[in-house]
Amino acid sequence: MESQVVVGPRGPAAELHIASPPPSTDVDAWRLHLGSQDLIRVAGFAVADGFRLVRFYIADRYLQPLDAHEEEEISDELVRIFEQYDAREVRSALHDDFEGLYVVGIELLSVTSGFRIHLRREGFIDTSVPEEATSLLSRAWRKLRLA
Repeated sequence: MESQVVVGPRGPAAELHIASPPPSTDVDAWRLHLGSQDLIRVAGFAVADGFRLVRFYIADRYLQPLDAHEEEEISDELVRIFEQYDAREVRSALHDDFEGLYVVGIELLSVTSGFRIHLRREGFIDTSVPEEATSLLSRAWRKLRLA
């Protein structure tokens, strides 16, 4: 079932949680809008927090998925750059070497539990460990000041 990361209620006591199914318009909460740069930053935070980056999901400038083989090759290259350098270098590579391509999702693997988290643009999430995902994303949301 598809879920979405939301933040609410509005104000200083706001907390992040995973809503399943995704909520309709809610006056007291808002959806966590994650773009390409945010997803890359979350990947960097997650790796520092005990996760492994498995892959990036890539789309073209119209946010249309790439051919599966091409996406896999580009993802592998970006993961290699990420592991060798850091998230900032991935952002630079997307700007310089892969212009017109965008990260539309990330796949993370918990080193401790072995469970996977698939996080996509606009805060859509697929995971069998919502508590672990909520904990990770709450810390990332506060530390990275995600909107």
